[in-house]
Amino acid sequence: MGNVLYGAVGLRGSDQYWYVADLLMSKFTDSPVTNAIYPTVAATASLTDLPPRIHNLPITHLAGLAHQSGVSDYLSWVSVNVFLAILIALCLYFVARIQGYSYSFIAPAVFLTFPLTLWLSINALAEMSLALGASLLILGSVVASSIARAESRSISTGLLIMSAGSILMFYTRDNYALLLPAQALLTIWMCRKNRNRWLLAAPSLIITVVLVALKPLIFPPYAHAGVLSQLMAGTPSEKGQMTSYYDLAQAPFSLSEFVSKVGMGLAEAIVPSSPSEVITESAVLLVVVAGISLIRNNQSSRMVKYWALVVLGIYLASSAAFQAQNRYIFALVPFVAVFAVGLIDQLKQHKRATGWVSVVAWVAVGSILIGCAAGSFLMAREYKYQAQTEIEQTRKLGGELAREPSGSVLAVADTSQVLPLTYAAVPRPVIALNPLISSPEEAARLIEDWDVRILVGASKAHLEYLSLAVDLAFDGRATLITRPTYEAPGGPIQVWVIEP
Repeated sequence: MGNVLYGAVGLRGSDQYWYVADLLMSKFTDSPVTNAIYPTVAATASLTDLPPRIHNLPITHLAGLAHQSGVSDYLSWVSVNVFLAILIALCLYFVARIQGYSYSFIAPAVFLTFPLTLWLSINALAEMSLALGASLLILGSVVASSIARAESRSISTGLLIMSAGSILMFYTRDNYALLLPAQALLTIWMCRKNRNRWLLAAPSLIITVVLVALKPLIFPPYAHAGVLSQLMAGTPSEKGQMTSYYDLAQAPFSLSEFVSKVGMGLAEAIVPSSPSEVITESAVLLVVVAGISLIRNNQSSRMVKYWALVVLGIYLASSAAFQAQNRYIFALVPFVAVFAVGLIDQLKQHKRATGWVSVVAWVAVGSILIGCAAGSFLMAREYKYQAQTEIEQTRKLGGELAREPSGSVLAVADTSQVLPLTYAAVPRPVIALNPLISSPEEAARLIEDWDVRILVGASKAHLEYLSLAVDLAFDGRATLITRPTYEAPGGPIQVWVIEP
């Protein structure tokens, strides 16, 4: 908690600006909408009918409730993340107790001190929701298996908990749809020798199917070009970042480029690229592999290992097919906590264990916790350093935009510049275009439809593109007033005001 208080000084990042800006938009509009307008929604949305949040997830609504109650936009995310982290720690403690491990407190201690837990507690991101879902999968597994040994009808409790975990993860990230067939296979395996168990399993399966079907209605998605475009992200043929939002058409699929991307994505998911990833990535993979390989098999441990393999497979597949990001591995950290306490308990109970083994085990536990706490402090310090700079930049940018005439913003800068601009401009809609994809004629139409009065770019080429679009929109009867260059988190940006 001390590291959270030390590091959580304010907002920084990339996607984090979307997550926080959408809380502000909800307060202005009383609706879960976004001011981030990309071409995939620009034609169907309007000033009076804004699109749903880009990240329209259960956790964003929970953070929204915190914000509506009076907590600041950024601290709403921190408070929700910390609350979920404590909830996860409790789940892991009960898992260790049900498993019969002697030192159950080690599991929550490992999770709470782990550096990625700190990092994702003070960042406005949704990964804590995935970790909670993974914890529910683990808890449901040990509850169902321990009850199954007693042949109790309460086996449905464990299956319902697992169902809640898989649904939460699927509602948070679409790629976790792969959990659903895994859940069905596990249910079949559990019921294979006892037909009566199908009656107990039916409620969880029915609830899962219904909630999967209702997801687009409960949390309407932000439109994008499609899965093929997302699969081609990061390949040489992509015209820029986030092409699936900038281009209405599906990107042409190239098998050779995709295969090359898969290889690089897998390498990035497994091989650390920085010292911090040795702790936050390599350590996770090492403990998960050790837990799967070395922990003795019983009914509950087999189920936990099963879910660990499934979540590990989804992490690797997502990194290979879409994008490798270090935070995506966080869904495996609850498994790390459970496997860590399991391995220590198994070591201490080994028939050849001596007093020295016990001492070594405790020294190892202490070293791990101290190392994790130290790593968390270093990550908190790094976050604080980055955030202090970005906070001042977005504050100045927001103040300058507030002085400009009313109207929407059209931006053709890089994604790293557009995202903080979207936050600073709230509640103005920010229409983001890629000049390599959208023609000046398309930009002119959007200037008219969205009542654009402020233009943002980062180069002379951007000015030429925007000038032509303004001439087309106003038939040459408008002028551009140049404002000073502003230092934004993603780099310097230039602002122009349209004067009809």
